[in-house]
Amino acid sequence: LVIIAHRCRSTHHYIAFDALQLLGGDHAGDWKNLLLKHHTALLKGAKAPDAEFKDFQHHVLHVEDGEWGGARDAAMDWYGKAVAALRAEKWNKAAYALGVLTHYYADPIQPFHTAQTEEEGAIHRALEWSIAKSRDTIKALIDLRGYPHVHAGSETGFVADMVLAGAKYSNPHYQTFIDHYDLHKGVANPPEGLDQTLLDILADLIAYATSGVAVLFQRAFAEAAVKPPKVDLDLPGYFAALDIPIRRITKRMADAKDRKTVQAMYDEFLATGKVIKTLPADDKKIRALHCKQILRQPVEWLDAMPIRPIGTKHVPLPEHPQPVTYELKVVPIAKDSSTLAADRTPTVTPDPDVFEEAPVIEPIAAAEPISTPPPPEQQAVETASAAEAMLAELEAVNGPEPEVEAELEPVEAAAEPVSAPAEIVEKAPVEVTLEASDPADTPKSEPEPEVDAVSKLSRGSPVVDAPSIGPKTAKRLEAVSIYTIGDLLDADVDETATALNVRYIKAKTLTDWQDQTRLMVDAPGLRVLDSQILVGAGIRNVDDLANASAKTVLTAATSFLDTPQGARVLWGGENNVDRQEVEGWIGLAKAAQA
Repeated sequence: LVIIAHRCRSTHHYIAFDALQLLGGDHAGDWKNLLLKHHTALLKGAKAPDAEFKDFQHHVLHVEDGEWGGARDAAMDWYGKAVAALRAEKWNKAAYALGVLTHYYADPIQPFHTAQTEEEGAIHRALEWSIAKSRDTIKALIDLRGYPHVHAGSETGFVADMVLAGAKYSNPHYQTFIDHYDLHKGVANPPEGLDQTLLDILADLIAYATSGVAVLFQRAFAEAAVKPPKVDLDLPGYFAALDIPIRRITKRMADAKDRKTVQAMYDEFLATGKVIKTLPADDKKIRALHCKQILRQPVEWLDAMPIRPIGTKHVPLPEHPQPVTYELKVVPIAKDSSTLAADRTPTVTPDPDVFEEAPVIEPIAAAEPISTPPPPEQQAVETASAAEAMLAELEAVNGPEPEVEAELEPVEAAAEPVSAPAEIVEKAPVEVTLEASDPADTPKSEPEPEVDAVSKLSRGSPVVDAPSIGPKTAKRLEAVSIYTIGDLLDADVDETATALNVRYIKAKTLTDWQDQTRLMVDAPGLRVLDSQILVGAGIRNVDDLANASAKTVLTAATSFLDTPQGARVLWGGENNVDRQEVEGWIGLAKAAQA
């Protein structure tokens, strides 16, 4: 449960982990424990095709386009690698290969990986974000209904056959996804983009994918003809909870990245009626290849094609979706197709013994072996303190996690295609208090709904409205007589740093905060993230911005965002500042000079 709650960050992760619950056979418990021990490699492999390989044509299988796509070959290749690693008893490599296999197998069980239309492009990423944020609700439906039986043949190419069967199973739902997903609601609050029809389909498809992954694992174990070693999860499992603060940061960054991507696409959709420019790299590549190889048309022809209405059959849920408290359950695999009916009787068995213990994590890299280790309680305190210190240092650069907002209003200004990252309220599985480390405060990186709202920043505004200053830091500044934006801009940074006496607030930090704030005051319309990027790139006032060329600013901004400091500004978002956005910044600066 610790691993699921704090290490799994995507549907691919959950499918790989939930499949472990369905393993059968004489050594099922030992295989499960072994993969839990090597869960880092398993989870890394499950996301490697997206994060590392980027071989996006291998993520699709278009059943109505002559079975176009390379998912079958990729799955067969990695199944073979997994079996070879298992035979050699290279357990970590085997876990990684099995993780990769799960990705290529599961992707075509998402309907949008089985065909291609312009309508899909507008909602694909938003839909997947909604699915990820509805994880607990979907899992509760699966626990209620059970898992289907997934057939695996005895032929040599059974892996490819299973991939094709999964694509054919999901493809009939392709148009249903387009008709029932509400993009406008999904951008504001991801779970609300789904309706009951989609939730039912998703529960069925994800259960199918999870059951199929379990079958593939069992076949790989059998073909390798090796026995798993015994693994003791007791003591290592104790340490699994110690890096929870760090994992909370990682999850938060991933969510901010998803929000930024979806918001940029939504802005383009509102402005143009389509999504082309802000398509993610994977969708953009598949669209271009499909246009060239299947439609045999230039991509410009596709660009000019209007899209049909989307979300026309969406039926709002009777009440605002509430997070479901997640409880791990083991549900028997259905023995025949009759159990797939909507009214199947729920059957739940107790959790297996292995999950009554906390799962194992890999040894903490920073920990060095010593002859006489301190007692576990002391180690827990020391490790948690180190994690909190890391959190404080990370947040000190540009503030901590974005402020939580109940919902995100659509951005009306078409000239600003990218929205600052923010989070949607969700029920966290574990609450971790980090007050003891006295970190910096929540920055003002929440989304600004309208340009007019951003323009209201003035010298008389409260200091808490400054770009990188949250409530806690504002209180510290007020304690040294800095109450307003004007007070901040007029403050002597050396004297203020000394008066504050906070480790991570130095004179340079205060200078950066002043310059970020001054940019927003002098050039109404600049957003928080814009000002942070510009100052990081060395552009600290409106005159310099107005007189610079777009090429110069873009080069400086891109170079900054490629640094660790820039990555912290983005909070996990992509470095996707482009010339159009930079020209918008320069235009605001010139307008301010007029």
